[in-house]
Formats: sequence, structure tokens, C-alpha cells
Amino acid sequence: MCPQIYARILKKHPVILVTTYLKPEEVRKANMIPASTPDEALEIAYQMKGRDASVVVIPDGVSVLAVKE
Repeated sequence: MCPQIYARILKKHPVILVTTYLKPEEVRKANMIPASTPDEALEIAYQMKGRDASVVVIPDGVSVLAVKE
């Protein structure tokens, strides 16, 4: 199930992965945009979508549950 969800997300949205554990080329092979720090990731996002864009930050993504309120 996870590969299908991952593919749907990548079809609709650019994903910026903040990591110092993976090499940038490995992140790009997974069709994500690499960043070394949260600030760098936000700057990339704002460059892509503009300063007034909405941004979603998901810390430790595999452990996060989304809840609709």
C-alpha cells in the first residue's frame, strides 16, 4: 500500500526531504528534492511556490498520523 500512496503524492506534489544521512543523488533517485536543513527546505519550497505558499512539514513521516478536524 505504501508505494501506491508514495506515487500518488509524488504525482501531485514536490517532496523535499531533509536529511544528512542520505546523499543528495540518492534522494533524487527516489524522486524527491534533497535539503540538508529545515531552513534550506523552506527556502526551496518558497522558491518553487512563492513566499505566500502553504507548506506542510511532516516530522519523521512514517510515525505521523493525519487527523481531520
